[in-house]
Amino acid sequence: MNSLYTFGCSFTAGQDMISKNNQYYQLKKRYSKLLSNELNFREKNLSECGASNFWIFRRVMRKLKSLMRHKNNIVVIQWTSPYRYELPTRIDDVYFSLPYLDFTIPELGTPDGSEINPLIKEYENLSKDFIAKSYNEKWLLESSYNLQFTLYHTLENLGIKHIHLFGWPSIVNDLVKLDKFLDKPFINVTTTEKAETLRHPNEKENFNLKERLMNKIIDLNYMEKQE
Repeated sequence: MNSLYTFGCSFTAGQDMISKNNQYYQLKKRYSKLLSNELNFREKNLSECGASNFWIFRRVMRKLKSLMRHKNNIVVIQWTSPYRYELPTRIDDVYFSLPYLDFTIPELGTPDGSEINPLIKEYENLSKDFIAKSYNEKWLLESSYNLQFTLYHTLENLGIKHIHLFGWPSIVNDLVKLDKFLDKPFINVTTTEKAETLRHPNEKENFNLKERLMNKIIDLNYMEKQE
C-alpha cells in the first residue's frame, strides 16, 4: 500500500485541535489523515511538536530508504521557524529544544506524566548559557535556508514525489517560488514564536490545506504516474 509521509512541527502534528479533551479527534482531523484518506494511502505522520528545521531535515534523511521503497509514496514537508535550534543530550536521539527551556524532542517523562522530564533541570543552565553566548539568528536563518534548499533538490534528484510548505507567513522565503512549494503557508495569519501568541491551525485550516495539497498533487501529475 502506498504511503503519505508528512514531516513538520506541531502544526503537522495537529496540536490544540482537540474536541472535549479527545486526543483521537486531532488524529482524525489533521490534514495528513484527511489527505491520506482521500488518496487511499497509509498515513505516516512523522512530525514532532517543537521540532526545528534541523530536526525535520534529519528525520527525512533517515527515512530516505522508506520513502524510496514505493515509487508512488508522497512526501509532504512543513517547514517551521528558522530560529529554533537544539542541543544534543547524553541520550541518543533526544534533543533539548531551543529557544524553549521546558521540553525535549521527543518529549520525555514518566509514563503517567506525574514528574517533569529530569533532563530539563539537567540542561536548563547549559541551554541558557548557550542562548546567551552562541545563539545567532543570522546563522540560524542561513542554515535553515540551506537545509530547505538541500532537501528539496535531494528529493528531486532521487525521484521522490515531494511537496513543501511553510507554517506561517513570517518564515516564508524565496524558495516558495519553486515548483513543489505551496505558494501560501499553512495559516495565513501573523504569529510568533512566543508561546502566549502562537496559534496552531484549526480544523478548517487543516481541511483547507488538505484541499490545497490535493490540488497540488493533481497539478504535479503525481497520481497519473502511479503504476
